[in-house]
Amino acid sequence: MPAPVSPPDLSPTQLRLYRSQPQRTTLLWVVLVVVVAIAMLAPVVLSKATPSTRQATAPLVVSDPLAGSELHLADRECPVDALALTGQGWNCPGLHIEAITTPHAGDPDLALRRMFRFITRTDLPEGDILREGDQRLLIEPNGRGIAMSTSAMGASQVIVFRGLISENLDIITSSWREISGNELPEIVHELLQGYSGTGSDGAENPLPQSVHNASVHNASVRNAPGHTNASAQTVRRHV
Repeated sequence: MPAPVSPPDLSPTQLRLYRSQPQRTTLLWVVLVVVVAIAMLAPVVLSKATPSTRQATAPLVVSDPLAGSELHLADRECPVDALALTGQGWNCPGLHIEAITTPHAGDPDLALRRMFRFITRTDLPEGDILREGDQRLLIEPNGRGIAMSTSAMGASQVIVFRGLISENLDIITSSWREISGNELPEIVHELLQGYSGTGSDGAENPLPQSVHNASVHNASVRNAPGHTNASAQTVRRHV
């Protein structure tokens, strides 16, 4: 049987160094785990704390608080313009849309021009107005944009489109279809295909002459006794 081994003769200081330190090792592991956890969770915490740079999008739906109705301009969503003066605005790619609801002012043509001036912060727009029943379409001749309006329940809804009109004709034609229930006249559609919307267009009369000729014909027919006609027509600006 082997003789028992006696522990080495160590001083108190050497004994402290010789013993294992389980508590210190456990503490190091805890600190390490906490550091790793913080490193993994930091991106998540920062992403929630930092405001997102991506703008919220919303469908192109104009709400009428007076009539309690909605106009679905197009089957598309665009970033919301939070700075829109009217409270309803969108920044679509290359096209800015803004809508406003206003009480009837007695003259829907003049109201359309005034709302265009208010939204665009420009002068009262020139140019003719395409009329179809209670609906209106104004093409600003200097390329500052176009505007549409419809009247119902004692109020008018005015929608102004600015920007690359010719590159967003799908929104324009869809909006007019929603407002009037009819397709945009082909001759007006062709006109808008060459409408830059950059403010560089210049024309005394943006609507083609054939539309004006048709409006004169429609006016003469409408004035016939007992005749009503809801076809499109154009009217000059009130001076």
